[in-house]
Amino acid sequence: MDILIDPQTRQWNVEMVEGLFHEEEAELIKQIPLSRVASEDILYWPYSSNGVYSSKSGYKFLKMEDELMDRAHDSAVDDDSQVWKRIWSMNAPQKVKTLLWRACREAIPTKCSLFRRKITEEDLCVRCRAATEKSLHALWSCSELDLVWGEPELWSFRGEVQFLTFKELLSWIIKHTQLLELFAVTVWSIWNQGNRVRLNQPADAIHQIAYLSKNWLAEYQARQKSKILIIGGTGYVGKFVVEASVKAGHPTFALVRENTLLFDPVKGKLVQKFKNLGVTLLHGDLYDHESLVKAIKQVDVVISVVGNLQLVDQVRIVDAIKEAGNVKRFFPSEFGNDVDRVHAVEPAKTAFGTKVQFRRTVEANNIPYTYVAANYIFGYYLSNLSQLGATVPPRDKVIIFGDGNPKAIFNREDDIGTYTIRAVDDPRTLNKILYLRPPGNIYSFNELVSLWEKKIGKTLKKIYVPEEKMLKDIQESPILTNVLLGFHHGVFVKGDHTNFEIEPSFGVEASQLYPDVKYTSVEEYLDQFV
Repeated sequence: MDILIDPQTRQWNVEMVEGLFHEEEAELIKQIPLSRVASEDILYWPYSSNGVYSSKSGYKFLKMEDELMDRAHDSAVDDDSQVWKRIWSMNAPQKVKTLLWRACREAIPTKCSLFRRKITEEDLCVRCRAATEKSLHALWSCSELDLVWGEPELWSFRGEVQFLTFKELLSWIIKHTQLLELFAVTVWSIWNQGNRVRLNQPADAIHQIAYLSKNWLAEYQARQKSKILIIGGTGYVGKFVVEASVKAGHPTFALVRENTLLFDPVKGKLVQKFKNLGVTLLHGDLYDHESLVKAIKQVDVVISVVGNLQLVDQVRIVDAIKEAGNVKRFFPSEFGNDVDRVHAVEPAKTAFGTKVQFRRTVEANNIPYTYVAANYIFGYYLSNLSQLGATVPPRDKVIIFGDGNPKAIFNREDDIGTYTIRAVDDPRTLNKILYLRPPGNIYSFNELVSLWEKKIGKTLKKIYVPEEKMLKDIQESPILTNVLLGFHHGVFVKGDHTNFEIEPSFGVEASQLYPDVKYTSVEEYLDQFV
């Protein structure tokens, strides 16, 4: 230990500390106050009252370790595991996460901790001198911090809810607020300011901490947000992706044709809305290579939401991405079934085949990707209970494809946008399929009809269409109708949405990755039609 301390100044040997430890560890070490009195290092056994090892204390240590192992095993299914996950996954600097984790474990050098280790002669808070300084007091409840936590619209619960430990406070914040990141950086600022004051170093005034913490968090998160280019943003799904990107704080760019405002009044209004939201409009075209490359060079992530007629032409995006050389993630236009795991018949098979072929093109060109499997979209398939030609759910009779037992999955358009944008900077979704399988949106056809009947208080006449009849109808129906019937055959007869497990080798599930997203359930959505 003494080799880390300058014997003349009794301060940390900064060069030595920074040379031996990682940046975060070095910062924490330098924040530990040192005694002005020189003393030699001694071996200290922390599991006895006098610091001397004994067989009794050794037995006590082993017993405690066994209990900790049991607790760690149990934590996989309790709230503790969620706390640790949220700490390490939050969008904040690593040193902030580390401090929060250590504070939860009472592993920061508070006066109480230092007193317990016989480093200081008392355990009173250095700020108020009125209470024992544990993590909760030092970072939250000390009266000297009233100026930091005094903003009523954010921290009003400080005077209303009592906590016994810092970990209990953190768990409450995670469960009941959306303030985790702001809380975390404010806590770090409080701790850093206190240490600087103790070491007679320049420090922010206590009343400035709240304001400076907000700015620091905003600047940090702005630096972390990828710049996103959306191609096809004026389309049905595209507009929801654009709005989700803006809402999440990403610098958002939309590729639009220069004459869109002039010749397409509907899309023109949408483009104007994007502009009002702060979207950067880039004039260009999928079929203009130069404009495509120029646009892509300005961003980090490209999301294609082009329509079915342009799916084949996405290869032009691949060519532009390769030439630009700066894209860290590409989302091809998918947002339906996982096309690598369908049991489709023609002509749906050919429609899916276009996307399958493009997936292989993306992979062959070593472009980092995420494929979004959103399954069935509310507006297309739930608003009419998948009845061909209908625009609202049926009131008298309902056609059920197959026996009605395979499970299908439905997702609302804005939720698709939200989940897609959440995946943009998530390393867990890199080169994976992002499946949208919210548990409240998985229904068999029979379950869906039963739910609707309960809502309207009426039993519908049910007409079951067996697979043989469906296949015949597909062959005899006009174009587009036969494709749609083919989709329904795969989903409602073959169970293409749910007839396979998501393996970590190829996919991840959105509602598990982002449990904080409040998605719209099938039951909630159908209420508007009652």
